[in-house]
Amino acid sequence: NYKWIGTIDKGIMRFDGNNFIAFNTSNSSIPSNRINTIKVDNNNNIWLGTRLGMGLYKYDNQNNLRKICYPPDERKYPQDISSMVRGANGCIWIGTSAGTLFLFNPASETISAIEIDLWDGIKKIYEDDSGLLWIGTQGSGLICYNPKRNNTTRYTFDPANEKSLSSNTVFAINQDTKGTIWIGTNTGLNKYEPSTHTFIHFTEKNGLANNLV
Repeated sequence: NYKWIGTIDKGIMRFDGNNFIAFNTSNSSIPSNRINTIKVDNNNNIWLGTRLGMGLYKYDNQNNLRKICYPPDERKYPQDISSMVRGANGCIWIGTSAGTLFLFNPASETISAIEIDLWDGIKKIYEDDSGLLWIGTQGSGLICYNPKRNNTTRYTFDPANEKSLSSNTVFAINQDTKGTIWIGTNTGLNKYEPSTHTFIHFTEKNGLANNLV
């Protein structure tokens, strides 16, 4: 199996374990050399999230690339895609820099907008083991979305609360093997404590290499 890597200005790289092959605007039909996010579906199709209004592209296992087209009112559909994550059911969650969340079904190529108030652009999406969706924003904190109940919980920075999220700008979200949710911000690393809905902070003072995570 190949590993696929998106770059800022060099297109996508395919790695077979020994060698890299680059696909960019000069040697392929890729629409942009900036690939913000890549996801592989259950049929090994590659989905590319691009910027500058170029939207979502499918790169299938026969090396065909095509744009997934939507109706004329493109305000309702993803264009500047900033993050994608494949859900446990095989669908793909898509977040945009405009602050809209979408659910995409690769099998039917249908898409629907999720009507939740994010307030800001999406930087990162992560689905945890229980099916909750964690959404990091550009400047409006961290949102936990429960698709089954269709409700959200927002976590933001509170200068009066040392156990709040350390910053409203969230760059990274992950879950470790023990089920702990970790959040990377522009002011350090946060460990989420689900029993109290609070956060433990780790910064350069704790040995972190850099506060930008």
